[in-house]
Amino acid sequence: MDILQEVKRYEEFMIAERRHFHRHPELSAKEFETMEHIDALLTEWGIPHDVIEDGGILGYINGGREGRTVLLRADCDALPVEETENNLKGPRTCVSENKGVMHACGHDGHMATLLTAARVLNDHKDELNGRVVIMFERGEEGTHNVICLHRWMEDHGLKIDSSYGSHLYNALPTGKIAINDGPVMSGIAAFGFTITGRGGHGSRPDLSVSPIDAFVAIYSGMNALRMRNVSPFSPLTFSVGSLHSGTANNVIPDDLRFGGTIRVFDLASGKAYMEQLKKMVLETCAAYNCGCTIDRLQGPVSPVLNDPDCAAFARGAVAEVLGAEHVTTCEPWMASESFAFTLNKWPGVFALVGMADPGAGSGAAHHNAAFDLDEKALAYAAACYVAYAVNFLKDGPDTSEKVFKGSFTEIYAASSARAAEMAYLKHETDVPPYKAE
Repeated sequence: MDILQEVKRYEEFMIAERRHFHRHPELSAKEFETMEHIDALLTEWGIPHDVIEDGGILGYINGGREGRTVLLRADCDALPVEETENNLKGPRTCVSENKGVMHACGHDGHMATLLTAARVLNDHKDELNGRVVIMFERGEEGTHNVICLHRWMEDHGLKIDSSYGSHLYNALPTGKIAINDGPVMSGIAAFGFTITGRGGHGSRPDLSVSPIDAFVAIYSGMNALRMRNVSPFSPLTFSVGSLHSGTANNVIPDDLRFGGTIRVFDLASGKAYMEQLKKMVLETCAAYNCGCTIDRLQGPVSPVLNDPDCAAFARGAVAEVLGAEHVTTCEPWMASESFAFTLNKWPGVFALVGMADPGAGSGAAHHNAAFDLDEKALAYAAACYVAYAVNFLKDGPDTSEKVFKGSFTEIYAASSARAAEMAYLKHETDVPPYKAE
């Protein structure tokens, strides 16, 4: 089949779906209407599927011939961001109708493109040499609902040979598809501390114990930790994104809370940094006569890593459909993604699909109130889903020895995703946050 032409047949549908999701965004773990909408479409098309409690939806497109199984994934949740009426150019094509909630990361486009790919694949299912599993994942932005999908698939013995996902990406122009060997997105670790001092009047700091003084020393020391404990050949970034203390200019506060994240590709470096951060914070607080409570110390969890053989194959498959000029690689993105865990189990590819176009007003940073998509990028993303699925089932690389033979519990443990791991072991669904992309 002419994959791009088949996708283009449904382009109006795809754009309409993207706008529907954009107008009706739902936060992580609260994507109830979103799931009902996807459920209804798959039912209408006759695609067998399971609605996984707290996890999402798994659909099954069974080919006309026996063969392997490939998984295609999209995430579904929005963010607690108040959307601007304009993008980088002017008025948007559509605006969120749910005040304070916005698809500020492209997940509306992800759902629309996977639905379109599923529709095309279902039209041509008799031509497929195997099975396609489509996965709509809830809670990617922090509630880690994928754990429920992983548990269900493991409990039901679902066998996957390769997995493919993609992310619409503001740092690439529309029409460019980046498929890297190895690192695509970073792993993440999160930290949070409360420093307790003794408040007092701002005129007599000598009679108080300021937690702010301790924090200033800690913040200065964080960069020194990076230099002393992490190889210069191993990327690692850190940031403090939350800082709360005090209520008045002339009052020394009793306490201070701060938190942030690190991003890393080498888990050993990340673990070393987190261990030294904990030690430094506790010792610095003691030196400043302050108490310290550890509110959060999690990770690092796994980075997103493409299998090199699958990546090389995907570049060829996409080039055949779109043309070699559309295929590229790019420097890894220092944001983080729960699809890392799926790739750790079932080797495959996470592609970055360009969607920046000044003419469309797209290109603002992800998680930014001005973020918007260039809807011309949707057809490229959908075509890539179909290209990888069809071609992998036909003659893709042998991944049988690369599929992780252990359990997801082992995968979470190896990534130090302790909150997720323990929830998985206990079969909990109210999973504490483990990341913020």
